[in-house]
Amino acid sequence: MGKEKNQKQEEKKSCECGNNCTCGDDCNCTSENKCNPDCTCGEHDHSCGCGEHCECGDDCHCDDHEHDCDCEHEFASRAEEFKAYQKAFDQFEKALEQVDRELTKEREKSARAEHLADTYKKDLDRVKERSKDIERESKINASIMMGEKILPILDNFEQALKTVKDENVMIGFKMIQSGIKNILADMDIVEMQDIEGKAFDPELHDAVNRIQTEDASLDGTIANVYKTGYIIKNTNKVIRHAQVEIYTKN
Repeated sequence: MGKEKNQKQEEKKSCECGNNCTCGDDCNCTSENKCNPDCTCGEHDHSCGCGEHCECGDDCHCDDHEHDCDCEHEFASRAEEFKAYQKAFDQFEKALEQVDRELTKEREKSARAEHLADTYKKDLDRVKERSKDIERESKINASIMMGEKILPILDNFEQALKTVKDENVMIGFKMIQSGIKNILADMDIVEMQDIEGKAFDPELHDAVNRIQTEDASLDGTIANVYKTGYIIKNTNKVIRHAQVEIYTKN
């Protein structure tokens, strides 16, 4: 019996509170239960030890071997999660910055290419327009050269028509005259028509004679046409000036 009592006393002192323990015989700070919450010996920290992040509340059993506190574990897990999220976010942000830089480069390339294409297009349009101008000018020059050679032939046929008496010959001459005029029309060479009574224009007409008149309204107008003038259609290019007679006021 005495042996069992000594053994219980040893068990009560197994909490290792030390010589300063004031719990007396009611001390329950055994090795199994750790420090009793009512222990006032001051030798041990009776808090759960989870730290300021403990979320167990009043049901915390961190000092009980039968219950494992997971506050620190949960906080550490959340901290690791946050680090993982932060790392992923940083990587995503860097990726966005890289994409933005690449897009900026591509936009600049596109702008340069567009500017270059626009410049080439404008140059091409100028070349095309210049080519059209050259083509028109070449066609006009060719018409002028051909007209200068053909018009004297046409003049000869017109003079002949005034003297031919044979009807069959006249029909043949008129057919040739019509053919020559068609050739001139194909080259856009047209007659200066209805110029009698109009004002004399030295750019278009050649005054070979003058008629004196008292009528001031007739002064400087064309009285008669001696030889038909020809121009290039829709231009001011003269193939041959019209030879005219004009009125001159006394």
